[in-house]
Amino acid sequence: MDASSGDQNRHRLSRAGNRRINRALHIMAIVKLRRDTEGRRYYRRRLAAGKTPMEALRAL
Repeated sequence: MDASSGDQNRHRLSRAGNRRINRALHIMAIVKLRRDTEGRRYYRRRLAAGKTPMEALRAL
């Protein structure tokens, strides 16, 4: 779903789906960011590529 405004191009993601699985995936991503892991390096590369912190976390 498009949620753009002015020069900001965004897409709103559907919150539908299995909330337990989504929460488990979110927790796994957060744990990967706590230590110096490949996940954190990937997250930092996404930020350097111009992604917002939430977009980078979602990609992780």
